[in-house]
Parts: sequence; structure tokens; C-alpha cells
Amino acid sequence: MREILYRGKTAQGEWVYGFLAQYNIIMTDMEDGFKLIISTVLPETVGQYVPLEDDKGTKIFEGDVVTGERWSGDVVRGCTEICGIVSEDQGAMWVVSRENLRAGWHLPCLVSEISNRKVIGNIHDNIELLRGDK
Repeated sequence: MREILYRGKTAQGEWVYGFLAQYNIIMTDMEDGFKLIISTVLPETVGQYVPLEDDKGTKIFEGDVVTGERWSGDVVRGCTEICGIVSEDQGAMWVVSRENLRAGWHLPCLVSEISNRKVIGNIHDNIELLRGDK
């Protein structure tokens, strides 16, 4: 079974992870018995785990900005660097794409064709990545 997990940012700026119920992230705490922790999050920050990880084991969520290298299969061109935002593609599959680019890479391709995958930020905390700033 795949792991279903969401994240969202609270009004205090804290990221929380768990199940989603009407813009509340519900987490469990097993330290003192079973306890539910409910955090209200900003709706625009909610993102689902896709479920893939980058090459360092960081979970990839909707709204993350990822980079990687794609081997073109052409000795002359070699590797092409990709950078894009993880989003849902018509409810069927996750893609990595640029806002100004219609083409994207479906996430299963990231596993088989993309190397050096890295989550470098997200669209909520790192707005400069959307402008192309380094």
C-alpha cells in the first residue's frame, strides 16, 4: 500500500504532516498513549506526498521544487538539467513542470530517467526559485 500523507503550513509558519480533513492536519502522538493532534493550516499550502523521495531520502510533496539531470541518449547533448514544480496532472499523475512551460516530466520518469534528484525548496517558502533566482 502506498503511504498517504499531507503537509500544510500553520499561520505561525510551522510545517505539519499527517492526514488531511478540511484544512486540518491530523497527527498522532504515541508517546503518552494514543493522542490526536489537530492543526489548522493555510489551505494554499496543503500538498500531498507524491509518494517518491529524492536521492537523499527527502519525501517529495506537491508544491516542492525539484532539480535533476536527464540523460538525453545523445552523446553530443549528454545530460539536460531539469528544474520544476511538483503538481498534479489532471488527477491522474504527478508531474514536474515549469510555470511557463507546458511540457513536464511525469514522476515515474524521475525514478527511471532522472539522476541527482533533489528537493531544493517549495513554492511557499522559496518564492525566489519561481523567479529563477539562485
